[in-house]
Amino acid sequence: MKYLTYLITILTSLNSLGQVNGTIVDERDSTTYGTVTIDSLVWMTENLNFETTGAFQHPDSCNTCGLLYTYSAAKDVCPYGFRMPSESDWSELFTSLGGQVEVEEYGTYYHGIINLLQSEKLLDLRYCGNYDGDENDFKYCGTYGAYWYLNYNEFKGIHFEKSQYQDWIGTVMGDQYSGLSVRCVKDL
Repeated sequence: MKYLTYLITILTSLNSLGQVNGTIVDERDSTTYGTVTIDSLVWMTENLNFETTGAFQHPDSCNTCGLLYTYSAAKDVCPYGFRMPSESDWSELFTSLGGQVEVEEYGTYYHGIINLLQSEKLLDLRYCGNYDGDENDFKYCGTYGAYWYLNYNEFKGIHFEKSQYQDWIGTVMGDQYSGLSVRCVKDL
């Protein structure tokens, strides 16, 4: 019964969001990306994969995850008409999907929505790991996901981990040498 209630909650959340799926073509390299419209934003449903300075290709099984970008590269890498999401864009998305908010000293966490966010019918967030520029090493492919968001004061993003004990997504501090995934959004 608990599973049925959870499923009904997810379906109700999707229907109330007015979800519309589509595609865009990045004119710079002709790559096609899936999109989904949620509330007042069009979200890319795939990680950005545009080659530029400050972009890194994961050398192993995460090579289907798109590229990992430094914060400097991520700020300006989205296709024309799209932009890097802000912290409030992510927060509004998580809240509209029914995430329970928990504010802690080191960040904000949203519980109960990670499976929904990883659905191929929504954003299909992936465990693509990160690039550690200080160590010149790719880490955590398959167990950790992190995405930049636009913040002019600090290098920040959202992150989540794969664990049988965790169902959360939250904020994370990066540094100028970190490589994280990028999703782009467009205002309606």
